[in-house]
Order: sequence, then C-alpha cells, then structure tokens
Amino acid sequence: MKIKTALILLIVVFVLAGCSKYTSTQSNSSSQSNQQNITQNDLENIAKIAKANAESYKQYLSIHDIKINDYTDTGGDIYVEGYIKNNGDKTIKHILVTVYYLDKNGEAISEDSSLSTVEDNSDSLIKPNYESSFIFEVPEGIKKSWDKKVKVEIIGIEFEE
Repeated sequence: MKIKTALILLIVVFVLAGCSKYTSTQSNSSSQSNQQNITQNDLENIAKIAKANAESYKQYLSIHDIKINDYTDTGGDIYVEGYIKNNGDKTIKHILVTVYYLDKNGEAISEDSSLSTVEDNSDSLIKPNYESSFIFEVPEGIKKSWDKKVKVEIIGIEFEE
C-alpha cells in the first residue's frame, strides 16, 4: 500500500511539475510569438525596400558570362554560373538573384533564388565597378524537361549605408 501511495504521489508531482513547465513555456511562447511578428514585419519591410532598390538600380547592373556547366559525366551535378557587374555609383551589400529554368518553349518550369555577395573581396561588398559571381545547382527534378536555358533576374538589393 505504501508503494502504491508513493507512486501516486510521484505521478502527482510529475504532473504538477509538467503543468508549471507548460505554463512557463506558454508565456515564453507568447513573447517569442510577438518577437516573431516584429521580425516578420521587419523582414517584409526589408523585402519591399530591396525590391524597390532592384527596380530603380537594375539599369546600372549587367549580368554576363552566364554558363551552364554540366559535370554529370564525371558524377557531378549541373550548375548555372555567371557574373553581375555594378556599373552604378552605389555600393551593394547584398543582391538577391533568381534563376528561371526554361523548357524548350522558353517557359519557366522552375526557379531558384539566392543571396549573392562578392566572394573575391574580403569586405563582401559590390562596390561601383566591382563584380559578383553567382552559382546555382540545377534541381534534380527538372533535368528531364529543362532545355538547358535560363533567365537570370536581380530581384532584390540592399545598399551599404
């Protein structure tokens, strides 16, 4: 009987400890949720600014030397590589690049986006007259319908302040 009472008491203690932990977690969750909402709003504002920057500044950027490198015959993958040159007068901190993979009719069948910064420079900025390289691995699932043609667009820019 003493063992049964001790077990019941132990279960009650664990349940109560679990409940207080749940209450504590719930209040932490609530404050984290507010932080996430703020962060989400900040991200949305940054995205709008980056998109507006890209629209107004893309005339000063040139995308060139786009190559499709196929290493599948040696057990590798297929990559889309190229360069972006900053012909303007502003220094770019980050640039968001999207590659659209096209079918034989020139229609997009998939896309991939990535943040690109200058790899060759220690400060990772794309200064006026500097270039940035980009590289994308072609998704495995599209290789059969992909015509090895791409369209590359700059969809977001963050300038150095």
